[in-house]
Amino acid sequence: MRPRGQTTVLVVTVLLLVSTAVPVSVFLTGGTIDPTTGDDVPTIETADASDAPDAGDVETSREARQRQRIRERIDVVDQHDALQRVGAFEAHTHGITGEGVTVGVVGRSFDADAESVATHVADHERFGGRLRPYRDTAHGTAVAEIVAETAPESELYLAAVGSEPTTDRYDDAVRWLVANDVDVVVDSGSYFPRTANASANLSRTAQYAIDHGAIYVTSAGNYAGHHWSGDGTAAGWVNFSATDQANYLGEGTVSGRVSLRAQWDTAADYDLYLYRDLPGSDDPVVAKSTRRSRGGMEAIDVAVPEGHYYVALYAREGVASPGTVQLFSARHRLGNTDAAGSVVAPTTGHGIITVGAIGSHGSVRSYSSLGRDGSVDLAAPDGVETDSVGAFYGTSAATPFVGGAAALVASQGNLTPAQTEFLLERTSRTGDLDAYAAASAARRPFDVPESAVTGAPGDGNWTGGGANVSDPVAPSGVNASAAGEASEARAP
Repeated sequence: MRPRGQTTVLVVTVLLLVSTAVPVSVFLTGGTIDPTTGDDVPTIETADASDAPDAGDVETSREARQRQRIRERIDVVDQHDALQRVGAFEAHTHGITGEGVTVGVVGRSFDADAESVATHVADHERFGGRLRPYRDTAHGTAVAEIVAETAPESELYLAAVGSEPTTDRYDDAVRWLVANDVDVVVDSGSYFPRTANASANLSRTAQYAIDHGAIYVTSAGNYAGHHWSGDGTAAGWVNFSATDQANYLGEGTVSGRVSLRAQWDTAADYDLYLYRDLPGSDDPVVAKSTRRSRGGMEAIDVAVPEGHYYVALYAREGVASPGTVQLFSARHRLGNTDAAGSVVAPTTGHGIITVGAIGSHGSVRSYSSLGRDGSVDLAAPDGVETDSVGAFYGTSAATPFVGGAAALVASQGNLTPAQTEFLLERTSRTGDLDAYAAASAARRPFDVPESAVTGAPGDGNWTGGGANVSDPVAPSGVNASAAGEASEARAP
């Protein structure tokens, strides 16, 4: 379905207008989409039981029971219970508290004077000029709070990179942490650079810290329902399923910012298209990315009016082995999804500890991203009550538990990052972290087998190339009813 000529002219005009709504850094610097707790992860304020009236009051008992029922319904755990679950309290009772260890936390922004973290902060720094990207301090402060509770005698260095950090700003932040000789780096952000080189730069930055002796812990991301991976094609439209060459955004109408990334691992040349589904007419191209002659990645960042939209990938001719193609939608769910491989930068670096989220019943959260083999390095609880944000969900909440556990291990001896990761993984209990077991094991001599030191989930080198020509005819099988079907789509 080729758009009509007059429609094409109109679309170009709209693009020039709506593109101005996207921050300049995304277009001009290769900056990343904001670190996020995940579009599908709820944030629910829950009152602390200590705020209730005296326990002897009948109303208090009723309120306490109601509060507990709410916790169970939304799968929230008290931070005290979470610390017991990951073995941190047991470590504390045996005198393992992270004394003498420094932890660097990378995040959007922090409130270094917050009561939950102030006594733990050794130093904090902001990387970037304008104040606006640093106003939202809740997420970063909650991450630092969990680290401080898990390793209560550790010292924190807080590095704020803003809501739209460039790769250079990220690198400056991590190098500042390394210059302060931190033992552990914790980053609960997820990043979507516009180029394969920028993505690789994030991983190289993490590797720099690891090479200087720091244990690097990062979140897997909450993109299991925002990712598709599958076989490419030698020419023409990529099939997202047996019948679909269109991958719908959202679970109904979509509006506002849309951020898409396509990447592949061969010399193929794929183009990325965003279409608007208009029943009864040709579907217009709303945005496209066809510029890359090398790099194995295409990127779209655009603001759109309310409507139904779908993504399509087109392969130019000339490659016998099309390889595997991945599609990420940073802000909206996809109709066709594949959780395997849904981790994002900087998890693709070697030796980085990637953390997934598990609920109170021990099952992996449906939104928690997975590596290409369907796993992550470690998992920890989310849905944790914090002073900073109330109920804190997502891999962002799980990651600082692992970062704090790494600090407890580091306090027991001069271990390398590989040795620390080995102990944390070897002592985990069916996916659950056991900080005390790992720290106890660190006191005994051991060797790390070479086979145990692995690359990170999603590890890969993205290459590609080819010249671009005119837009292809839109994918087949797209009609008005498809938008209705997309509204019922659910992530695995």
